[in-house]
Amino acid sequence: MPVRADFHRFWSRLDAIVADVRPTPWGAVVTRPDAPDVWDVNYARVDAHDPVSLDDVEASLLPALRAADVGVEHVVSFDPESHGALFEAIVAKGHRVSWDALLVLEGRPPPVEDHRVEELVDAGELDGVVRAVLREWFEVEPDAAIGQLVRLDRDVLRAAGKRWFGIRDGGRVVSAGTLLELDGLAYVDDVATLPASRGRGHASAVVTRIAEEARRAGAGEVMLLADPGAARVIAMYERLGFREAGRLVSSRGPTPAA
Repeated sequence: MPVRADFHRFWSRLDAIVADVRPTPWGAVVTRPDAPDVWDVNYARVDAHDPVSLDDVEASLLPALRAADVGVEHVVSFDPESHGALFEAIVAKGHRVSWDALLVLEGRPPPVEDHRVEELVDAGELDGVVRAVLREWFEVEPDAAIGQLVRLDRDVLRAAGKRWFGIRDGGRVVSAGTLLELDGLAYVDDVATLPASRGRGHASAVVTRIAEEARRAGAGEVMLLADPGAARVIAMYERLGFREAGRLVSSRGPTPAA
């Protein structure tokens, strides 16, 4: 089923904050020329609930990607059931397709004891934390993408209200997550724990703290995206009270030469 309309509105609003958005008959082409190695901000957002052809998408998307020197062709659909033929054509090109489950918090997470979760507010420290999350925890490549993501987080997303929370061990942040609230919807992101510190309930504690902060900020809904194939991650979120409310599908592959 398609993702909820309120999450789609949130995502569209976030695109407008982060990048240049060019409306199309089927959705929008989103680009950020100063971050060409970040495929998440250089992509086609397919919003329509009607079938869309790959030719139509690429007619608008590819010139924009080439103009911004973006090497990854990235397409996202918020209504996968309507766009089966589109992604069949994308798969036929040899591009990778992946899914995200939209999870929505029902009620409040159960309390988590014995974990001190703090808000990370020191700007100098945060740049290092973001870099470590990207490189060591999410294994983002190449290095150019890491630098561009750090700048986006510092100069754009934090200015829009994004907040970081974390748990320390020996002074070092070993688990972290973020909260961004827009128009009454809170989005939880960047939840990760260093490999050596996993299995101790850190991520659960961080997400619980973020959910509490979201409610204090007046958010009506708390949502996040997760890999539906990651059973342990999904189980953790379900224990905290999150339930699936739709899926989105996306693809990645090389931008073809003109």
